Amino acid sequence: MEKFYEHYMNEDLAPFAISEHAAPGLFAYVKRLKGSSGIVAAKGHTTGPVTWGLTVADQDKRASWYNDMLRDGIVKGLARKAAWQVQQLKAVNERVIIFVDEPYLQSYGSAAVPLREDETVSALNEVMEGIHGGGAHAGIHVCGNTDWGMITRTQTDIINFDAFEYAQAISLFYREIGGFLEKGGILAWGITPSTSAIDGVNRDGLVADLRRGFGLLIKKGIQEDLILDRALITPSCGGGSLTVEQNLKMLECTAGVSRVLRGDK
Repeated sequence: MEKFYEHYMNEDLAPFAISEHAAPGLFAYVKRLKGSSGIVAAKGHTTGPVTWGLTVADQDKRASWYNDMLRDGIVKGLARKAAWQVQQLKAVNERVIIFVDEPYLQSYGSAAVPLREDETVSALNEVMEGIHGGGAHAGIHVCGNTDWGMITRTQTDIINFDAFEYAQAISLFYREIGGFLEKGGILAWGITPSTSAIDGVNRDGLVADLRRGFGLLIKKGIQEDLILDRALITPSCGGGSLTVEQNLKMLECTAGVSRVLRGDK
């Protein structure tokens, strides 16, 4: 930990570099982007501090999130790794978005996984500050349901949620979501399923599903123009469990839904 904090205080990103062995896809992605034109933004991601801290155990086989010293190291380490990733992506595209992936926040508020809001928000913000410090946009992705009100109280620029399954759930937080959008936040609607459900959907059906999701917020008083202006269209989650063909369909449907909403059929 002494060596770790020495590197951290020196603000030296090199010790926090992600190796090609650990993330070959990242390096292939950066290589592919070099020389590409017409790319709106380069998107990267990092495991979030809550998910990391609840997944990796300490020396006593307890989740390291509950070890104050290790939690601080996890948060600061991820913030530096995110900043390093921003640096790599900035080299190939000026606009960079880094998502903080937090699947374990599905358990937020449950008795089984006690998480204090102040500690959770502080940890997320510190990682997001590492992203913002490099001149990138920060997003957060939770693939299930969570306390979306708590998420709006972080420094995130983008909230990405599974709109295919949880549009009804997020509408319960319409006050917080409305305020988030009015302050310039972006809601990324993960309307295209990233599970085997992709086999049974098509573009037009997903557009209809998405408009129903919009309608839930519109009924709560959020203006349709605001929802559309502050919307991104994405898959519901990553496609690692799908075949190549299913992934292609997932991406094609996502692009197709976006084109319809923009009036470019």
